[in-house]
Amino acid sequence: MPAIEQIEGEAYQLLEILRRQARRPFVLEITGTPKAGKTTLIGMVDSFLRHCGWRVHILEERAGLCPLPMKGHFFFNTWTTGTMLAGLLDAVDRDDDLIILDRGLFDALVWLQMQANEGQVSQAEAAAVENFVLIDRWRRLSDATCLVELDAAKAMARENQNRLLSRTGSVMNPKRLNAFNAALATVQNRHGAQFELFALQNDQMPKNGAASLLASLLGRVRRWADRPIAVISRPNAEHYFAAKTLDWKDVDWLSLKSLIEYRTRSEVEDNGQWVQLLACGAPVHNDETFLTVRRRQRGQAPNAARDDSGRLWQGCHVEKPSAGELTVQELQQQLLSRLQSDLHLAELNVQPQPVGLVWDRDGREAGHLGVVFKLPIDEKVASFLDEREFRTNGRGYRVESSFVGVGELTAGSAPPPGYILEEWSREFLAKKWLP
Repeated sequence: MPAIEQIEGEAYQLLEILRRQARRPFVLEITGTPKAGKTTLIGMVDSFLRHCGWRVHILEERAGLCPLPMKGHFFFNTWTTGTMLAGLLDAVDRDDDLIILDRGLFDALVWLQMQANEGQVSQAEAAAVENFVLIDRWRRLSDATCLVELDAAKAMARENQNRLLSRTGSVMNPKRLNAFNAALATVQNRHGAQFELFALQNDQMPKNGAASLLASLLGRVRRWADRPIAVISRPNAEHYFAAKTLDWKDVDWLSLKSLIEYRTRSEVEDNGQWVQLLACGAPVHNDETFLTVRRRQRGQAPNAARDDSGRLWQGCHVEKPSAGELTVQELQQQLLSRLQSDLHLAELNVQPQPVGLVWDRDGREAGHLGVVFKLPIDEKVASFLDEREFRTNGRGYRVESSFVGVGELTAGSAPPPGYILEEWSREFLAKKWLP
């Protein structure tokens, strides 16, 4: 385990990366055996990170807030699961750096498994709740789950260490604690692959446990927020590009791929020696293209480069594939995944069509090279996205969206009024890549 001074230095450095690159707070769930020391760990981690400037939001354990008196009842656990999820969906939309769940989605599955083992829920009820908890769109919000397990004897010793007379309760008794640990093991075996799990032995001094948790947490946050992305050296980009744009029919993908290297994003941001690859998707429907306009929200500082900027594409940095080579299909998959998330779509069944590359060596986006795809979307998706506003409870931009004809765009009269089309979008129109 690194020294606490090293952990502190990493926390300060990582905060700069988070504030610049993360699209939402990192979500850590801490779960495990009652009396394993979760609350103490959370308090120490919270205090340490706040000292380092982090904005930490703690979603406290719901059981202590539940108005229903019968612990272990199906309704009790339904209430705690539902309110925990509601709190998470609210918190993840705000400007914190870290959200700590004192029992979250994984824990909900453990209590459900306990009830199933005891015959307190039917198979149909258990399956319905399990499927609900594991819905992909909110399960993926849980970025790491720390399991703090303690055997029943040690847990009972902690429960009674400051009492003259030992006592047991509805949960704090050896039988129930053993049942919890058995359910924990079952859920870990059944669903562990769907969560980023790591175990923490917390039968040591609290300071040592908190330091171990911080070291593991910060490593995971760094890998989450600062992933390796595809880049090309600026000299290679200058050699490859004779003009701002290149039609796809003239792109030699194998030649371009041979120039690609991978660096963490923090290495290449504001480093003029590297050009970052972006996968850019331009949704189109019939003869109209998708226009989004960024508007400042209340309290947001002016930004001349972004205020009221209109764009015809959405995109993402191209991340290093988890396995194998970077292919066009991998770019398409990363792009669709990002658009589904950003545009709040359940699914996006479309085949992205590559249309070209764009890089303006002297423009505002000189640090980025766009691989541009046209996305022919269907009527249902177009209707959902047309005349829509995307807002957050944080300091992000309010985004207005609409579908407009290319003729209106080139004439400068497209709704909504009062926007300036950004430079890449103007290049797309000039090249007649859209719609």
